[in-house]
Amino acid sequence: MKNLMKKLLIFSALLVFSAAAYCEQYVYKAKTIKEIDIVISAGTLNIASAKTKDIVIDITPDKPENIQRRINADSDGDLKIYLDDISVSAETVVNITVPVSANDIEINSSGAYVCVSDVKGSLSIDAAEGKAEVKNFLGDFDIDAVNAEVVAEGMFKKLDIESSGANIFVTMRKIPSLYDYSVEGDGNVILHLPSQFVKARLKLERKEFYGSLNIQ
Repeated sequence: MKNLMKKLLIFSALLVFSAAAYCEQYVYKAKTIKEIDIVISAGTLNIASAKTKDIVIDITPDKPENIQRRINADSDGDLKIYLDDISVSAETVVNITVPVSANDIEINSSGAYVCVSDVKGSLSIDAAEGKAEVKNFLGDFDIDAVNAEVVAEGMFKKLDIESSGANIFVTMRKIPSLYDYSVEGDGNVILHLPSQFVKARLKLERKEFYGSLNIQ
């Protein structure tokens, strides 16, 4: 029995060591950060809010020892997260936790799966291929997508869509009394309006849009 317990303890220790060896964590005080800029080439990027005073970045698996991760905050409060080197693959998972308060986030993805949940403030997604999902967002949202799929839901004070062969689906929980919406380019764009909102009242600026636009 003692030998069995000893083996279990050793196995548990190995599991803990293994988990620690394949995860990186970076922590920044949110009050010192004004903007988060993220560049990611592959893998999965998850961003969600929580009751925290810190911005926490978890990355798995960890980088090779000979590679320096390009994550830093400059003196102007711009947190730059560059995940586009050889250490980033389809298996890379990046989880970022931000405060519940408003955030200014810019994401440039060349082929990753991006999921943003329960975030408010200003969000910009530039996606070339890949997929992006935005859930329960509140604030200003800019989309610039090329051959990508973007699915977004929330209340948008500003909505600026620029598409080049992309499929973009936006569901609006509520439309504020003051809003600024526009669409440009081509591709397939579908806007789902709140059930109580009269479709004819929607003011949408079409900036040379030549694609398929469906307002439901």
